[in-house]
Amino acid sequence: MTEDTGPGPGRPSRAATAPEVRHLVERLREAREGTGLSFAALAARTAYSKSSWERYLNGKTLPPRDAVETLAKLSGADPVRLLALWRLADRAWSGRDARATEPAGADRAGTVVGPSGAPADPSGPEPRNRKPRRGTALLVAAGTALVTALAVGAVAWTYGGWHREPASRATTGTCRGENCTDRDPEQHDTDCWTDAGSRARREIAGRTVELRFSPTCRAAWGRITEPRSGDRVRVDTTDGRHQTQLVLVPGRYLYTLMIGIGRPSEARACVDLPDGSAACTGWGH
Repeated sequence: MTEDTGPGPGRPSRAATAPEVRHLVERLREAREGTGLSFAALAARTAYSKSSWERYLNGKTLPPRDAVETLAKLSGADPVRLLALWRLADRAWSGRDARATEPAGADRAGTVVGPSGAPADPSGPEPRNRKPRRGTALLVAAGTALVTALAVGAVAWTYGGWHREPASRATTGTCRGENCTDRDPEQHDTDCWTDAGSRARREIAGRTVELRFSPTCRAAWGRITEPRSGDRVRVDTTDGRHQTQLVLVPGRYLYTLMIGIGRPSEARACVDLPDGSAACTGWGH
């Protein structure tokens, strides 16, 4: 039976709290509950010890790929979905995703803006002619939105208790570019989440705001970790488009809807604080 000794030296201290890791742990816990097996019974059915499973499902150790596959088979969960989540968690745990957001010579502080939303750093690229926000997303009744979310494994399935505004487009299937606008980046069948990475990051007052970009979908969105009640996370584009989400449940992590763009350098992510100030990442890279 395999006995895991936990993370080795040099392991990032904040890895276990990364959204990708927490997301994977939540799904693995659900899968374990679906088996009806205790940790001891799970150990008896697999090559991993009781203490190893306890560490995996408490987020103390990143499980190996084989353990994820084994649990998927025992629970009947979708192994493709779980392994995709494992790959994202592995990137975050190892620090590869964080390093990708810090190019040589990058300004770690990002851009700070005031209540008016104007960039405080005049050397940064100014948005081109700002256009009115594009058409309002389709209004969907709350019940319909919930059914759609459950059907595609979106917000209610992944991050219960969060609030999204406006409602995501009720379209299904893969998307690219403008077809991804107003859609949920965690919607299972878009595949946008599978190759997404953070292209800019900013920390402020215990919050972390990131610009996420999918090369496959050519779309960007904002993400905030450890927000406070009343915060708003948003993603801006250089042509004046925005997506914004209000934080109603503090301490969780929250995504905006997507905006289709050509390159990550056409977008940035921001957090609007309740006092009227705001902080933004740099434009993506």
